[in-house]
Formats: sequence, structure tokens, C-alpha cells
Amino acid sequence: MIPRFWLAPFSLGYAAGLFLWEEAYRRGILPTERLSVPVIGVGGITVGGAGKTPTTLCILESLIRKGLTPGVLTRGYGRREKTPEPFLFRGNEGFSTDVTGDEPAMMSRRFPEVLFCISADRAKGGQALVDRGANVVLLDDGFQSLELYQDLRVVLLPEKKLSSGISSLFHLLPAGDLRDFPGRLKQADVLVRLEQAMEKEHPDAAPDFPDCYRVFLSPGSVFMSATVRPSALLGRDGRFSPVEELRGKNVVLVSGIARPQRFRRMAESCGARVLGHLELPDHVLYTNAILSRIRSWIQEIESTGQSEIHQVLVTEKDWVKLCRYSERDSRVQAFIVRMDWNDSAQWEKLLEEKPGRAS
Repeated sequence: MIPRFWLAPFSLGYAAGLFLWEEAYRRGILPTERLSVPVIGVGGITVGGAGKTPTTLCILESLIRKGLTPGVLTRGYGRREKTPEPFLFRGNEGFSTDVTGDEPAMMSRRFPEVLFCISADRAKGGQALVDRGANVVLLDDGFQSLELYQDLRVVLLPEKKLSSGISSLFHLLPAGDLRDFPGRLKQADVLVRLEQAMEKEHPDAAPDFPDCYRVFLSPGSVFMSATVRPSALLGRDGRFSPVEELRGKNVVLVSGIARPQRFRRMAESCGARVLGHLELPDHVLYTNAILSRIRSWIQEIESTGQSEIHQVLVTEKDWVKLCRYSERDSRVQAFIVRMDWNDSAQWEKLLEEKPGRAS
């Protein structure tokens, strides 16, 4: 079934434009630039919530562990203050999310020593990172960035079953949530299936490669699986605490992400009793009006006399925007998640074999 069938004709127009654009790169009409250092791209073919940010953070950690000097290239989606591009920054330089965007701010806070670059021109941004000493470039949301050669293309598989036939055209934007043709998955070097820890029947077992995706696995590419799990809680004092503290606690959730249902399921998997979930738009800007709405919503829940609210949980992406407000509720905590490869040795081997210039 087409998600928004009345928009199907526009999806055909999108498909035509997408085909011409990709064909221009295939034929060399539009150039693909190559940097002097390896480029690892992380991306997907759907909009929002695929798991690109946790995957980028996981790969970034592995590159640092290898003793490399990675630079992260991103578009800075959602930033409000436009600065000249390429714009380079580190997490310890104190730029607000208005300047960097929420996801780059979140990533740079995790790795304050890493150099980040915001640039719509991916080739120019990548070169700026190289000029500043990066010996490997990690390209965030890069599968559609055909203007920059990628030594290793890591692509997140969609949750839903894909069709490779004509019907897939009607699942492209704006009728569906596909931003690219399913057939382009064959150009990936690594196809990644993400699982949520609370949804795995056997937590230690790695999932098999779903049969519905085998048609997209090309010779030379590999399938990898990874698990996203709750990691810690972050309080206003900057201290981390274990997620086990949530067990038996009454909490409310506030989030502005693409897949809020996952957030709720994760909180519940930690034993929290969720009294309510305020779901805001993805990349929401926390204005005074939004903050007032959140306070009123919490007061309304408290006034019903259900139970005392012990904690207000937000995602890490929301936290980087909320933490600058000194008057925020003292019960607000960030719910931190992390991604881990189910077979980390396989990933380390890929780093040695694929982007050889990084080893």
C-alpha cells in the first residue's frame, strides 16, 4: 500500500529527477571528487530515524581507538544561524545548536576533541578537514553525496520490507519515506541491520540477514548487524548514572525525534513506568512557547493525581538544546543510547581491508 497515495504522482516526478541526477554522476557529466585520505560514508535510503547518528558515533569511536585522526563532515541540518561554509568546530568550543544543528552538537559533545565540519559542498568540506589534519573523513548522511568519492559506504537497512519493482517508485518521497531507489543498496559496501536491544528475543544472538534484502546484496559487499541499547542517564550536573535507576520510577518523556515510539519502548525496557509522552516534531526548536507547553503538560499530568513524577526523560538530541536553559525542571535527564556491532572483529577487519589508506 502506498503510504500517502494522493501524492503518488509527485513521487513519479521525484523519481525522474533523482534518476537524471544520479545518471549525470554515472556518466561523468557531474564530477565526483576524491580526497587524499579515505572517506567512510554513513547513510540510508529512508528519511529520519534510520539510526545514522548512533552508527556514525560507533564508527567514530572505532577510528579513534585505532589511533587515527578522524574528521566528521555533516550538513548541520536544523541550524538556525547560518555561518560561512565550510564551518569547522570542536565540541569544546561552546557553539550552540543554533550554529551547529542538534545532531552535530550531540556528536561533538560525545567527542569534544574531534574536528567537525558543516558544509553543503561535501568535497570542499572534506578538503577543509584534510587541510586541518584529518587522516580519515567520516561522512555523516553521505549515501546520496555522489559528489565525494567514498572508500567505504555503510548503509542502514530500512525496517520495512522493500520492493525492487515498479511499485517501489510510489514509496519515494513525498508519497513514501524513501529518498532513494532501493536498487542503490547494491552500491553499498556494508549493509547494516540495526536491532533494538529490548526487541531481541535472544540478546546475545546476531540476527540472520533477512531474505527480503538478499536481492540488494552485491558481490563484495557484506552484511553486518548491530544493537542499539540504553547506556546511561545524564543529569543537569553533568554526571552520568546507570539506567537501572529507572526501574520502578514514574517518568514522563519529551522528544523531538523521527521515531518517538522507540524512545518509549527503551524507557519501558529499563523498568520505568511511563505516565505520558509528549511527541514534538523532529529537530524541534525549543522556543519559550514550547517550553511553556512542556511545563503545562507536566503540571496537567501531576494534577490528575496519577502518581508523583520522579524524572522527565529526554533524548540526547533534545538534551543538547534544552541544557542551556537554567530554569529547566531539575528532574530532566538525558536518556543516552549507544550502538555496538554484534561482531566487532568483522568491523575491524573491514577497516583494514576496505579503506586501506586509513590503516
